[in-house]
Amino acid sequence: MPNNLLISRFDATRHGGVPALLKTSTDLCSLIASYRLCARAEGKSPKTIEMVTSCVGYLEDFLNSEGLTTDATNIGGTGIRAFILYLQLKQCFNRHPFAQPQPRGLSQHTVNTYLRSIRAFWSWLRAERIVEETPFARVRIPRAPRKIVATFSSVQIRTLLDIIDTTTSGRITVYRCHQLDSCLVDVGTW
Repeated sequence: MPNNLLISRFDATRHGGVPALLKTSTDLCSLIASYRLCARAEGKSPKTIEMVTSCVGYLEDFLNSEGLTTDATNIGGTGIRAFILYLQLKQCFNRHPFAQPQPRGLSQHTVNTYLRSIRAFWSWLRAERIVEETPFARVRIPRAPRKIVATFSSVQIRTLLDIIDTTTSGRITVYRCHQLDSCLVDVGTW
């Protein structure tokens, strides 16, 4: 069956824009629809697809607002670096439909997540041979800071263990929990 007959029988609105895949446009808007279709066919999770397409949409909006090209074959390291700077200076929840804008900027974790999603999109473009090289080959994504979880001090652990009453008869569960907690402390996992 020729492709055009298959496409005409396929409801593009309901199924994520199949005709966009057959277009030869390298504009981000068309490529987002193509990525969505391909990612669905590959079984990627809906949240992953939404994250990637949203982030690429943010990039597209930025490029349009700055008068820069949205043709994926012409977006280079400079455009990506300008977007990184924009994200680093962007006000948190600016233009959000439900939350009020915050005086703080986007967190470094948010910036990192947006850029990793856009890099994944460019990896797909490269795998599909839509682009020859990804601009992320020359652009480093800013690292997200490592969060160090505070641990209990020796005094806090001793206080927690001392609170458990192990002398009460008939309370095997309490005694068992105390022994398990003591074991976790001994092996250094708690």
